[in-house]
Amino acid sequence: MGSLSDPVCSDRENKLSADVACQELLQTLDRHYVKLQRRIQEQEEFAAKEAANIQRHQATCDEQEARKTHIWKQLDFLDTCDMEQIPQRQIRGQSAFHQERSMLSIRPSFKFDLTSSVPIRDWICQQSAGVKWDPIICVKGTTTLTSTAHARSFATSTAAIELLGWRKEIYADEISRLRGWLIEIESSISYHTSLIKESTDRIGAKAQEVEEVRQELGRYQRDFIALHRASAATSHANLFLPIKVHVQLEAGSLSGYAAATFNLGTEIDSPPEIASSLARAIEACKTELASAKTKMDEYAEAHDWVMSSETQSQLVLINALLRYAAVGHPPDFVPVSAALDKMLPASKGTEIALFKEECEREMSDLMHYAKQMNSDIKATFDGLGDGSIVSGEEARKRSAEMATAREALGRQIDTMDRVCGLVTARKQPLGVAAALQSPRYRGEGGLADAFFSIYTGERLLAGE
Repeated sequence: MGSLSDPVCSDRENKLSADVACQELLQTLDRHYVKLQRRIQEQEEFAAKEAANIQRHQATCDEQEARKTHIWKQLDFLDTCDMEQIPQRQIRGQSAFHQERSMLSIRPSFKFDLTSSVPIRDWICQQSAGVKWDPIICVKGTTTLTSTAHARSFATSTAAIELLGWRKEIYADEISRLRGWLIEIESSISYHTSLIKESTDRIGAKAQEVEEVRQELGRYQRDFIALHRASAATSHANLFLPIKVHVQLEAGSLSGYAAATFNLGTEIDSPPEIASSLARAIEACKTELASAKTKMDEYAEAHDWVMSSETQSQLVLINALLRYAAVGHPPDFVPVSAALDKMLPASKGTEIALFKEECEREMSDLMHYAKQMNSDIKATFDGLGDGSIVSGEEARKRSAEMATAREALGRQIDTMDRVCGLVTARKQPLGVAAALQSPRYRGEGGLADAFFSIYTGERLLAGE
C-alpha cells in the first residue's frame, strides 16, 4: 500500500503542480507574516502602556516618599523628652492671677489647683514683686499641682505657674496620627511598588515574546526566500523533480510536498476550531480501526498457537483449541465506510472516498485471511478423531498473509496518530497549515479532504 498504483496516491483530480504548491505555501506564509507584524505592534503598544503605568505609579511613590520624609522630620521633633510648656487647652484650672492695686486689697491670696491631661514633668513659677509662694504640692510625673501665692497689700500683683511636660507626651495624639499616616504611606508605596514590578515583569515577558516573534520573522525570511526561489524555478523544473517530490504532487499532498522539498522552519498557530473538529472525528475513526485490529490480533495469535501445536500430543492440541474457542469466530466485516460517514458526514470529496475504499480493502483482506484460518482450525477440530490435521505449510502461509495485512493496518493507524498530532498541535508546520487553509479545500467536506491529503503525504513520506 502507498505505491503509485494505490487509489489514494494516483487520483488525477487531486494532482498538484509545484507552482500552485509554492503559491499556496507563500500565501500562507504571507498571512503569517501579517500576524507576526500585528503581534509585534500589539506587544510594543502593550509595553508603551505598561511604561506609562510605571511612570504614573513611580510618580505616586515619589510623592509618598516626600510625604514620608516630611512626617519623619515632624516625628524627630515631636517624639522626644524635651521639655515644653503644656498648652492651656490641656490644663483644667486657673494657672495665672492678676490683682490691680486697691485700697481693699489687703494681702490677697491666689490659689492654684491645676489638673493636666498629660504628666507634669516640671513647672515654672512667675510672680510680681512681693508675692510669696506656699510650698508647691506636685509629684513629677503625675497630673495635679496645688499651691497658694500671697501678694502684698495695696499693690498690683500677679502670679502664674507654667506647667512643663515632655514633648512626646504633650503631642502624643499628633504623634499617633503621624505614625498612622506613615503606615498608610508605606502601604501605598508598597502597593504601587508591586504594581511597578508587575508592569516591569509584564514588559519583560512581552520583550521575550517580541524576541520570539523576531526569531519567527527570521524563520519566515529564510522560508520566504526558499519558496520564492522555488516558485520562480517551477516553470522550468517540473520535469526534473525528485521522485519523492513528484509522488507528493501526484497525490495532491501540499504538506507532503513541503516536507519532501524544503527544510521549512516556520510554524503557524493552529486555528482552534479546525483542530477541535478534526480531532474529534479522527480520534473516533482511530478507535474503530484500532478495535478491529485488536480483535484480529487476538484471533491470529490463537490461530498461530493452534497451528504450532500440530506436532505435539492431542491433549496439548485440545488445550490450544480451547484457547482459540475462547476468542471466538472472526468478527463480522467492520463497516469502516459507515463509521467514517458518521464521523465526517460533511465530506463529499475524492480524498475521503479513496480513504474509505482503502480502509475497506484492507479490512476485507483481513477478513479473508481470518475466514481461511477459521476453516483450518475447524478442520483441526474435525481431524482430532482420526489424527489428521491441516497442512502446516498452508497454515504458515496464511498466517504470513494475515500478518502482512495486520501490519498494513497498524501502519495506517500509526500514520493517523502522527497526522492527528500535527493537526491538533498548538503550532503546525507550514505545509500542514497551508493544506488546512488551502482554497482547494473550501466548501462542504473540504476540511476532511484537506486532512486526508495530509494523511496521504505522511504515508508517502514514510515510504508506504
